[in-house]
Amino acid sequence: MGIKSGIMVWKGDAGRPKNHYSRTKVEGVTADAALATLQTGLATHTLCNPAARLFTDRTAGTDTAPAAEADIDVKGVIYFRNPTTAHIVRMELPAPVAEDIELIAEGHRYTAVALAAILELVNAAIGQTYVALWGKQVERT
Repeated sequence: MGIKSGIMVWKGDAGRPKNHYSRTKVEGVTADAALATLQTGLATHTLCNPAARLFTDRTAGTDTAPAAEADIDVKGVIYFRNPTTAHIVRMELPAPVAEDIELIAEGHRYTAVALAAILELVNAAIGQTYVALWGKQVERT
C-alpha cells in the first residue's frame, strides 16, 4: 500500500523585495492529475499563483529488519558526473563496509573496485552512464 501525497508551491510577490514562495502539502491525493486539478481549483481561493507541484507515491513498509552494528555517524560520500551534460551528483551512503575503504595520506577513500561496483548499481537504477569522480569516508563530529 502506497502513501500518496502532493506538494503545491505558490508564488506571491506583494510587499517583498524578492520572490516569495509558499507550499501546501496534502496527503492522500490519488495521482498527479488530481493534484493539478486541486491546485487549479485552489488558485481561486488564494491571491498567490501556482508555481509548481510535486506528487509522490511512497511504498509503506515495516521496520522489521534486525538492528545492525553500524555507526551511522560515519558515511561515504561519492560524486558522479554525467559526461554528456557535466551534471554532478552527490550521493551519501551510511556506514560503508571496511573492505570498500582504504587509507591514503589525505584520509579515507573508496577503493577503485568499490567505486566501480557502486557506479554500476547507480547507472542500472537510473538508466544513465555516470562516471565516478571520487568517493571518501567522512565522520560527523
